Amino acid sequence: MVKIRRSLGITIIVVLLVGIGVLALFPACTSGEGKINPPPSQSASGLVEKLTLDDLAARANLVVLGEAVDVVYQKEANGNIYTLATLSVGQSFKGGTIKEVVISTPGGKLDGKILEVEGAPNFQLGESAIVFLEKGDGIFRVIGRFQGKFTIDKNNMVGNVPLQQFVEQVRNAVAKQ
Repeated sequence: MVKIRRSLGITIIVVLLVGIGVLALFPACTSGEGKINPPPSQSASGLVEKLTLDDLAARANLVVLGEAVDVVYQKEANGNIYTLATLSVGQSFKGGTIKEVVISTPGGKLDGKILEVEGAPNFQLGESAIVFLEKGDGIFRVIGRFQGKFTIDKNNMVGNVPLQQFVEQVRNAVAKQ
């Protein structure tokens, strides 16, 4: 019993020393205060470029505030599942005035199968959001994956920012273009 405890203690010490050695070899993983920084966002297709509101506005063909009034799941010829979300547009910031927009996102639920794509935004029926969109293949897609969709909660907040303040930030970003 003593030998097992002693070897377990030695194993824990070795693991800790190896971990400290790895952090010393990769200083980019730690901040100046000794805190471990999260790794860059990764997905199945590689790293996701971090985009600012200005970046999103510059790349977008269409920027709108809307409510998801329809969410359907379909299958591509290769078997991949994707989602088509129809947003009723309440406010348009860029790209003209439209009543509805259909957005395609990878992943969804169909025939008892679920396809989750890391970093892909998803839409729930009745959900409101501000979205930065690009047109491709006759349908709109969210720019920067999850980064181009800003969900508005029940308290009219976007994250920890009041909706009206966020709307003003979006307007300013679009005006710079």
